[in-house]
Amino acid sequence: MAANTATLCPDYPISIGNRRLSTITLTGPSSYTAVTPGSPPTGGQALLASQFGMKFIESVTVGLDSTGAYTAYFTATSATTNAVTAGILQWVVSAGGAEASGDLSAKTLRVTAIGR
Repeated sequence: MAANTATLCPDYPISIGNRRLSTITLTGPSSYTAVTPGSPPTGGQALLASQFGMKFIESVTVGLDSTGAYTAYFTATSATTNAVTAGILQWVVSAGGAEASGDLSAKTLRVTAIGR
């Protein structure tokens, strides 16, 4: 699987009170694997706090991809007592909500996180 590309948007991260807000442009994986529920869940696309220029993630918001056909849901895969350092994105088809499959490397998402 090709490496995922996460590009920090210009002027991010920014401070909001005692938290930081950051937005990245994230390219989809070339070989997407469906999410398998568990503790922690597996599959999906890895997402790290460090991709946002942070140590911890408290909240993640995802928009539609560049074509409007896909979006994603975030779930944590590693936790601390205060916040998470990593998680996965479950890509879904916007119309209908079925989980995506196959090559998503031509798709990009804007992903925003709040954390520290």
